[in-house]
Amino acid sequence: SPQPAARVIATHTVRPNETLSHIALRYYGHATPPYYRLIYEFNRDVIGNNMNFIIPGQVLRIPSLPEDLKNKQAQGKANPISLKARKENY
Repeated sequence: SPQPAARVIATHTVRPNETLSHIALRYYGHATPPYYRLIYEFNRDVIGNNMNFIIPGQVLRIPSLPEDLKNKQAQGKANPISLKARKENY
Protein backbone atom coordinates (compact mmCIF):
# COMPACT_ATOMS: atom_id res chain seq x y z
CA SER A 1 0.00 0.00 0.00
CA PRO A 2 1.37 3.46 -0.79
CA GLN A 3 2.75 5.50 2.10
CA PRO A 4 0.60 8.47 3.11
CA ALA A 5 2.03 11.67 1.63
CA ALA A 6 4.51 13.31 3.98
CA ARG A 7 3.63 16.67 5.46
CA VAL A 8 6.06 19.53 4.93
CA ILE A 9 7.32 20.49 8.40
CA ALA A 10 9.62 23.32 7.27
CA THR A 11 11.22 24.97 4.29
CA HIS A 12 14.97 25.47 4.26
CA THR A 13 17.04 27.81 2.11
CA VAL A 14 20.40 26.22 1.33
CA ARG A 15 23.38 28.19 2.64
CA PRO A 16 26.95 28.17 1.27
CA ASN A 17 28.94 25.00 2.10
CA GLU A 18 25.84 23.25 3.44
CA THR A 19 25.11 19.60 2.63
CA LEU A 20 21.97 17.49 2.92
CA SER A 21 23.60 15.83 5.95
CA HIS A 22 23.82 19.21 7.71
CA ILE A 23 20.18 19.91 6.90
CA ALA A 24 19.04 16.46 8.07
CA LEU A 25 20.95 16.94 11.33
CA ARG A 26 19.32 20.30 11.88
CA TYR A 27 15.72 19.12 11.40
CA TYR A 28 15.87 15.46 12.44
CA GLY A 29 18.85 15.26 14.80
CA HIS A 30 20.52 12.70 12.49
CA ALA A 31 22.97 13.18 9.59
CA THR A 32 22.78 9.56 8.39
CA PRO A 33 21.67 8.36 4.92
CA PRO A 34 18.03 7.43 5.73
CA TYR A 35 17.42 11.01 6.87
CA TYR A 36 19.24 12.98 4.18
CA ARG A 37 17.95 10.67 1.43
CA LEU A 38 14.42 11.43 2.61
CA ILE A 39 15.06 15.16 2.06
CA TYR A 40 16.70 14.42 -1.31
CA GLU A 41 13.87 12.24 -2.62
CA PHE A 42 11.32 14.82 -1.50
CA ASN A 43 13.21 17.60 -3.33
CA ARG A 44 14.58 15.76 -6.35
CA ASP A 45 12.67 18.19 -8.58
CA VAL A 46 14.71 21.07 -7.09
CA ILE A 47 18.06 19.32 -6.54
CA GLY A 48 18.26 17.22 -9.71
CA ASN A 49 20.04 13.88 -10.14
CA ASN A 50 23.05 14.48 -7.86
CA MET A 51 22.20 14.61 -4.19
CA ASN A 52 25.73 15.80 -3.37
CA PHE A 53 25.26 18.96 -5.41
CA ILE A 54 22.96 21.46 -3.74
CA ILE A 55 23.20 25.16 -4.51
CA PRO A 56 22.98 28.06 -2.03
CA GLY A 57 19.61 29.75 -2.41
CA GLN A 58 17.71 26.59 -3.32
CA VAL A 59 14.58 26.26 -1.19
CA LEU A 60 14.04 22.70 0.05
CA ARG A 61 10.89 21.32 1.62
CA ILE A 62 11.58 19.29 4.75
CA PRO A 63 9.17 16.34 4.97
CA SER A 64 7.80 14.85 8.16
CA LEU A 65 9.48 11.56 9.07
CA PRO A 66 7.83 8.27 8.10
CA GLU A 67 6.87 6.05 11.06
CA ASP A 68 9.91 3.74 10.77
CA LEU A 69 12.35 6.67 11.02
CA LYS A 70 10.34 8.28 13.83
CA ASN A 71 10.74 5.07 15.84
CA LYS A 72 14.49 5.01 15.13
CA GLN A 73 14.72 8.64 16.20
CA ALA A 74 13.01 7.87 19.52
CA GLN A 75 15.34 4.91 20.13
CA GLY A 76 18.38 7.05 19.35
CA LYS A 77 17.32 9.61 21.92
CA ALA A 78 16.65 6.97 24.58
CA ASN A 79 19.93 5.07 24.20
CA PRO A 80 22.41 7.38 25.99
CA ILE A 81 20.20 7.47 29.09
CA SER A 82 19.67 3.71 29.23
CA LEU A 83 23.41 3.06 28.78
CA LYS A 84 24.23 5.44 31.61
CA ALA A 85 21.62 3.85 33.88
CA ARG A 86 22.99 0.41 33.08
CA LYS A 87 26.53 1.41 34.07
CA GLU A 88 25.32 2.76 37.42
CA ASN A 89 23.58 -0.53 38.22
CA TYR A 90 26.82 -2.56 38.10
